[in-house]
Amino acid sequence: AQGSGYIRLKNGGTGTVMKVFPTDFGRQLYFQFMTGMYNSVDKPEVFNRIEIYPNPSTGIFSFDFMLSESQNTVITIFDITGKQVYESAIENVFTDAVKIDLSSLQNGIYFARIKTREGYINKRLIISR
Repeated sequence: AQGSGYIRLKNGGTGTVMKVFPTDFGRQLYFQFMTGMYNSVDKPEVFNRIEIYPNPSTGIFSFDFMLSESQNTVITIFDITGKQVYESAIENVFTDAVKIDLSSLQNGIYFARIKTREGYINKRLIISR
């Protein structure tokens, strides 16, 4: 059957599971990632990435975190005028998918500001029904 198995990406050095895909992925799966090498003299670059989908959405968004290490984050949502309309603190995020329900908000463009230990990541969200 299509998508009846599972896929896990592991860190080859530590064996830590970096990403788990759901079993309902259909015929194909697309995932973009970066690899890199460094020696013991170099410090690895901090890598924080967050994908938000679906976007546009009817109001339910999945924030897919790919952070350099486990950390506490804060997601703040602003409307087009800059007014804060949502905020949520999330503890111990690393490579998690977090669902955010903004279905009570009106159709329009919103901005997500995700605070990580290293700084802020800003993303645009569209609610359309």
